[in-house]
Amino acid sequence: MQGGASGADNCLFGEEMDLRLKALHSRVQISTVQPADLIRAFNLSSDTKGMGEKYLDFHSFLKSLEVVDGLSSGIAMSTLAPRLFSILDTNGNGTIDLGEFLAGMAVVCG
Repeated sequence: MQGGASGADNCLFGEEMDLRLKALHSRVQISTVQPADLIRAFNLSSDTKGMGEKYLDFHSFLKSLEVVDGLSSGIAMSTLAPRLFSILDTNGNGTIDLGEFLAGMAVVCG
């Protein structure tokens, strides 16, 4: 993988992201979470950028995990939270948008 002008050297795409998320899933004991619960957690925890686009920085990502039963004890309270955040931040900009959050958490919670 190569970083572009955006400096996103740690970007993960497709199969590599899935493999890393599945490896985390096997290390964290969490139950299946419904997509509506993930969307609610994202919306309750997110901040807003200029044009109203919602995002999670690392602090708000931890808050989002606390909103969903079963996630905070499995992920947020472990050393895996920073690693998971880094994997979900597919474009390497230091924030997670709703698409990144749902795609990654679907694999981790699935």
